[in-house]
Amino acid sequence: MTRIFLSLLTPLLCAMTLHAQNSPRFLPYTEITLLPGTSCYTGDLSPYSMFRPSLAKPAIGLLVKRNYNRRWNYRAGGFIGSLYGNDALNTNVFMRTRNLAFSSPLWEGSFGFEFNFFPYEIGSEKFPATFYVFGGIGAFGFNPKAYYEGEEMSLRNLTTEGQELSTSETKKYAPVQVCLPFGFGGKLSFSKRFAVGIEWGFRKLFTDHLDDVSTNYADARLLAKERNQASVSLSGSIRRTTTNPGNTGRMRGFSWNNDWYSIGAITLSLKIPNKQKCPSYDN
Repeated sequence: MTRIFLSLLTPLLCAMTLHAQNSPRFLPYTEITLLPGTSCYTGDLSPYSMFRPSLAKPAIGLLVKRNYNRRWNYRAGGFIGSLYGNDALNTNVFMRTRNLAFSSPLWEGSFGFEFNFFPYEIGSEKFPATFYVFGGIGAFGFNPKAYYEGEEMSLRNLTTEGQELSTSETKKYAPVQVCLPFGFGGKLSFSKRFAVGIEWGFRKLFTDHLDDVSTNYADARLLAKERNQASVSLSGSIRRTTTNPGNTGRMRGFSWNNDWYSIGAITLSLKIPNKQKCPSYDN
């Protein structure tokens, strides 16, 4: 009798489950988001604008989001890209005379949250669009480089501001550091499983060496003696002579302002549907 009752009840439970899926009730779901876009540097070699199109470089990211309700989700993922800065692009006389430049690969991993200003759910006709803000914590890796006589060289290894020279107590800056990502965006669901949007995020950094420029000019003679001529040339340091006082100890960068970078991207999201199982019973 029990088996007969369960046999009749099972189809009914399946139908109820399917109906619940189509109801306005929210079911938590996961989404995967691809973010093709650009990364842009702001710092000592470009201090007057958060975003300059001439400094933008290609970037791409991948996020996994867990939507717990129509307002909040948690996100984790990463970006890869590159950063670029050049004094030659600036109108400031001091910066053009300094004539420094760099490029750097960029990778980032982060974890954070999103808050939707309006109720939102991929695949919902009632809640198809929203603006949102996000924030979190992450880590990023970088390695500023420049060309010397046709060869690309790591500026960190050249210690262009005199780090780890015999007269210095300053260590090389770490190539992997903490960042605080935050920003805003908008998204629109256009089918049961897909959504598109746009996002612009900023990275609060705790270093001023993203571009290898921060403090003062090092002693060119000591750089030549303990490093090499590439270090002297790419540092911009000038030796003192009888006719030239040189620039040892003079301001090279703006050490009181840490560097930033931002990432702007299109968002392409895929909803991973929840698996709903029908009730079963033991034979």
